Amino acid sequence: MAVEGERGEQRRHERYPAKEGGVASLRIGSDVRLGSIVDVSRGGLAFRYIDEASHQGERNVALDILYGQDDFLLEKIPARVVNDFETVNEFSFNLLPVRRCSLSFGELTAQQEEQLEYLLANYTPRVHS
Repeated sequence: MAVEGERGEQRRHERYPAKEGGVASLRIGSDVRLGSIVDVSRGGLAFRYIDEASHQGERNVALDILYGQDDFLLEKIPARVVNDFETVNEFSFNLLPVRRCSLSFGELTAQQEEQLEYLLANYTPRVHS
């Protein structure tokens, strides 16, 4: 299977590397994809997960963000899949396909926005303004 590169995405918000240990849970219908958060912004995030199928273009997905060591949970974020592609697997002995999924957040509730700000302040190295 060919490895695709990231296409030029138009972002309104800068993404920041996420602190290790963050888990993204993406629900597409009855399917759930769990992965490690790569980066996050006010407008979306990217995570890595193991799967063979692309979910690019999926709309009406729901995302949960979890940092279990600190009991942080941001639930039911409306989102859409902007980009989803297979990445180069850094472990040559591992035959499982690793994918990178980029999501754009939909409209957040006031509570979700507040939790997202907390996440950005405490789980990324962004410069605080």
